[in-house]
Amino acid sequence: IGSNIFNLTILFVIEMIFIGNSIFNVIHKNYIKAIKLSLVITGIILLQIVFFTNVKPVNFLGINFYPDLSVGFISGASILIFIGYFTGIKFYMKDLSFDEESLPVEEKYLHLSKQTVIFRFIFFGALIVILGIIMSILADKIALFELKLKYSSLILGHTFVGSLFLALATSLPELVVSIQAIRKINSVNMAIGNIFGSNLFNLLIICISDIFYFRNPLFHDVSYSHIISIGVFVLMASIVSFGIMNKRKHKRTVSIESILILIIYIIYLFLIYHFRIIDTP
Repeated sequence: IGSNIFNLTILFVIEMIFIGNSIFNVIHKNYIKAIKLSLVITGIILLQIVFFTNVKPVNFLGINFYPDLSVGFISGASILIFIGYFTGIKFYMKDLSFDEESLPVEEKYLHLSKQTVIFRFIFFGALIVILGIIMSILADKIALFELKLKYSSLILGHTFVGSLFLALATSLPELVVSIQAIRKINSVNMAIGNIFGSNLFNLLIICISDIFYFRNPLFHDVSYSHIISIGVFVLMASIVSFGIMNKRKHKRTVSIESILILIIYIIYLFLIYHFRIIDTP
C-alpha cells in the first residue's frame, strides 16, 4: 500500500516536468477503471483488517477454517483479491486500445537483436529480484536500529520503514520509467499506465506473499495501523479520479489535484511515524 501511495505522488513529479499543460487534461478516462479496481481490492483489505484480524479458527480434519473464508494459512481476502484482480484486469485491458500518440524510435537501439533484448530483460529482472531480497533484509535491520539522541533514543519501526523507505526504494523504477516516458518520448499515457498498472500488481503481490507466509493467514497478523495507509490511498485515488473525470484547462502546469496529493503524502508520513509498529523478533 505504501508503494501505491508513493506511485500516486509521482503524478506531482510528472506534472512538474510536463511542459505546457496539466497531465489531468490529457490522461485518458479509461484509466478510471484501473483506479476503481484498485479501490475495490483495497476495500477488501480494509474490511479484512477491521473485522477479521486475530479471529479464532475451527479445526476440521487437521485443517484450520476461519469465519472470513480463510483456509489453513491462506487468507480468504487473498483469494478474493486474486479473483477480483484477474476478473477486473480483463475489463480494464479491453478498453485500453485507445489511440496512442506515435512514438519515436531511438536509432541507438536498432542494432540490438531480439535475443539480446530478451537476455538483458531476464538478467536485469533477476538482478532486481536479488537486490529486492537484500533490500528487505536491510530494511528489517534499519527498522529495529536504535538511534541514540542527546536525551532520548529513536526506533523507526517496521510500519514506518516499510511504508516510506522500502516503498520508496521499490517504487523508484516506476518514477524513472514515468519520467523517461514523458521526457524522452512524450507519452503521458505510457507514464500513467506504468503507475496504475504497478499499483494493481502491487495489490496482487499481497496474495503471492500470503502463500509463503506459513504461520497464519497473512491478514490475521496485520496491524490495525495499516488502516491509515489504506485510508490515505483511497483519498488520493479519489482525488486522481476527480481530476481525470473533471478535465479543465489549467493556467498552471501543476494542478490543484497534484498539490493536494503532495500535501496528503506529507501528512501521511507524520501519521505512519506516530502510529508506527515495532515488531521485535
